[in-house]
Amino acid sequence: MVDVTPVFSYKGQSISAFISENLVYPKSMLVNEIEGKVMVDFVVDTLGRVVHVTSRDADNARIKPLVDEAIRVIKLSSNHWMPGMLNGRKTAVKMRIPITFKLEP
Repeated sequence: MVDVTPVFSYKGQSISAFISENLVYPKSMLVNEIEGKVMVDFVVDTLGRVVHVTSRDADNARIKPLVDEAIRVIKLSSNHWMPGMLNGRKTAVKMRIPITFKLEP
């Protein structure tokens, strides 16, 4: 538990807006009309960097390109986070973000 959760800060955008703006739907998934939700785990360190980016969905071969893209975008958000705080000190915090890939109708 932390006193202050890491906060994303880039051009006034939320992390959701940043993801939407930077996410590229993998071409092979578009062609095959594959949708999915990818859970991405990462740590925001004391300098606001994103480290240790993984996904519990990494072993799912069917959505591997989606997993790779979700991880790429979260890594891209590095250095745009204000670190978490615990007892008045910056602290590394583990985060989890779901990223949904949905084809437009």
